[in-house]
Amino acid sequence: MKRLFSFNAKQECSTLLVVISKVVKVIYIVLACVAALIMLIGGIQAIEDSGLYFLLALVLGAAAFFWLLFLGFVLEILFLSFSIVTKKNYEDLLERGKIDDLPLSAGKKNAIGEKLHALNELKNNGIISEEEFNEKKREWLQEL
Repeated sequence: MKRLFSFNAKQECSTLLVVISKVVKVIYIVLACVAALIMLIGGIQAIEDSGLYFLLALVLGAAAFFWLLFLGFVLEILFLSFSIVTKKNYEDLLERGKIDDLPLSAGKKNAIGEKLHALNELKNNGIISEEEFNEKKREWLQEL
């Protein structure tokens, strides 16, 4: 579980899952409408042959529409419930001290700190001058 949250700041994972659930909602509504429309168009074209075909297409279109809505609704509920679970588990792990509540830029700060340490070693070994050290240090610190 620790690896799941190691790249996320607090509540980002649950927010991402909520956004995914909303996208899924739009997709399944559009797919359900398109399926019903296709069946209706097919039924209208088949009305010349028999009214029974139109009725069959109408029933199948309604069934496809409601089936796709049901499946999409189930997917949306799964994403939203997983969002709640991840948020609760994150807070539990944070309380127990198993993960750190670090912002996303913490990794960048650590990387620049390591670079500055290596640069300081180069300066101490006489490979670069004090001016070059200060210039690079100022440049890297401005990136933060």
